[in-house]
Amino acid sequence: MEWLCVDAEGDLALEPVAEYFIPPRIQQGYETTLPLLESPDHPDAIFTGNSLLAAGAFQAIRDRKLKVPNDIALVRFDETTWGALVNPPITLIAQPTEEIGRTATELLFL
Repeated sequence: MEWLCVDAEGDLALEPVAEYFIPPRIQQGYETTLPLLESPDHPDAIFTGNSLLAAGAFQAIRDRKLKVPNDIALVRFDETTWGALVNPPITLIAQPTEEIGRTATELLFL
């Protein structure tokens, strides 16, 4: 999970303000996000490496009565159906998994 800095013009900083490498589980996403949200200088955005971490981060955001994207942005990497079920939908970076699998298989048989 990364905490990125965005300036007044909306440009991303070159380096994350903080980053955490944690097991890809809902509980770890929740437990890592909660202290970030409780800090006086909480992040403007959270980027998660998979949908399980995003689910945990989303739950922590909701438990703190914050709204995505008005109070904090949440971006997830890894496509699952649940992200589109919340309103507004959570921003997604999708992977072309079928294409990745096809290419990997083709490379195995070269």
